[in-house]
Amino acid sequence: MTVKPLNSGHSLLIAEREIYLDANATHPLLPSVREGLAQAILGEDAALSNSSSIHRRGQKAKKAVAELKGSLCEFLGRTDIDELILLSGATEALNLSIRGFVEDRKSQSRPFQLMASSVEHSAVLDTVRALDINAKILPVDSDGQLSQSETINALEVALSQDRDVLLCLQLVNNETGVAFDLDSILPQIQRRFGAIVPLSPSPKKTFQARAQKVWIALDGAQALGKMEEATLRRALHYADY
Repeated sequence: MTVKPLNSGHSLLIAEREIYLDANATHPLLPSVREGLAQAILGEDAALSNSSSIHRRGQKAKKAVAELKGSLCEFLGRTDIDELILLSGATEALNLSIRGFVEDRKSQSRPFQLMASSVEHSAVLDTVRALDINAKILPVDSDGQLSQSETINALEVALSQDRDVLLCLQLVNNETGVAFDLDSILPQIQRRFGAIVPLSPSPKKTFQARAQKVWIALDGAQALGKMEEATLRRALHYADY
C-alpha cells in the first residue's frame, strides 16, 4: 500500500497488486519449490554438490536427485527412474530429442521427415527447420487447434515415401494456453501407424508386429502441474510407442 499526497491536503491510498499473466510460458516459483531450493543451497548440510562424487555431500545430492526422479515417475505413472534424463530446461530436452532422432536416421541411412504444428515453441520450429529441408509445418485453425485430417494426410504421404517421421507437438501452447485435442488424434495415429496392429477385429486379439514408422515427441513443459494428471499420462503413453 502506498500513500500519494494530493494538492488539497488529502492523501490517496493506492493498493498495489501484481497480476502475473505469463504463467503458461514461465511460471513463478511455487513456495514449496523455493523452500526446497533454499534448503539445498543454504542448508547446514547443503545438497548442492556433484551427485557423481562418492563423498558424503555428493551422495546426499545423488539421493536428492533420485528422490526427485521418483516423485516424477509417480506423477507420470512410470516405474523406472532411469527413463528420466534431467537437463537444463525444455529447450535442451527438445533439441536432444529432435537431433537424436535425425542423427540416428542418418546413421542408418534412413530417409526421414520432421513434422510440427505451426504454433510450436521456437525451440522446436527453429530446430526442425534447420535439420530438415523437407520439414512439414502443420497448420492450426482459428481456435488454435491442430487439423487432424491434415495431420493424418501428411503422415500418410511421408510413409508412402518410405520415410520415418518424428511428429513434434505441444501438450499446451506456451503463448495462447490452447491444449491440443491429443486424446482424439494420438489414438488415431497409433491405430494407423503404430508398431503393433491387429490382424483382425476378432475377439481373439491376435496381433502382428510391423516396423515402427511414426514417433511422437511431446513438449509437456507447459502442462506439468497445470493439466489433469490422467490427461497428461494418456498423452505421454502415446509418446512411448
